[in-house]
Amino acid sequence: MRYAALSPHIDDLAFSLGGALKLGHFEAIRPISVFTISDYVLCGAGGDPVLVSGIRKKEDANYFGAIRSAERPIWLDFLDAPIRRSISAESTCGTELNAEDVRLLDDIVERMRGLLYDADVLLAPLGIGEHVDHTVVHLLALRLQELGHVVYFYEDLPYAAECSEEDIRHRIARIASQSNVALRSLVVNCPDLPASKQRVCDIYSSQSNQDLFSKLIVHSRRVNAKSGFGERIWVC
Repeated sequence: MRYAALSPHIDDLAFSLGGALKLGHFEAIRPISVFTISDYVLCGAGGDPVLVSGIRKKEDANYFGAIRSAERPIWLDFLDAPIRRSISAESTCGTELNAEDVRLLDDIVERMRGLLYDADVLLAPLGIGEHVDHTVVHLLALRLQELGHVVYFYEDLPYAAECSEEDIRHRIARIASQSNVALRSLVVNCPDLPASKQRVCDIYSSQSNQDLFSKLIVHSRRVNAKSGFGERIWVC
């Protein structure tokens, strides 16, 4: 089965599904990051979009270059929320979509048309945490679902670790009511997940610190994998 995987930013897919990616759970996967022009770094000096975006793309290429089932990552080069909306990184969560975001969604749909030609399944974020860019990409997935694509959803990390299980279940129920597609949880058992997530954090070093790593591990325990560590995907 061939997958196309939507990542709001360059690191989100690896943070969320790094264990499953390392295990080769996805036979063939095309990583597609949407908001890849950024001036934000968690660790280091930010502020220069050209420099920061270049660093993050190099990190992404290094990560997926070592994942056997992955194609070369695709970067759509839309501006991330702090740049396009002139807001702080801290203000990106809980911010309502504005008219520009809605227009942008139409542009991204058009850009996606030529990238899904051979994909059996589209992987997309749940939009947990209400980060505006994650919400846009989640709505993009719902739009593509309406156009006939099969969509599976992953839990956005680190944001999912900060949400309750009730919050996640509520989001799943809302998707089901909106799309009339019933979703069930699939837990990917990842015995070596701490090492896999540490590798993700080491490679995406501009966006990682110990607190973020801890959130990835805490959430991996919450999904009730047989080994004690896992990642959860919502499938139809």
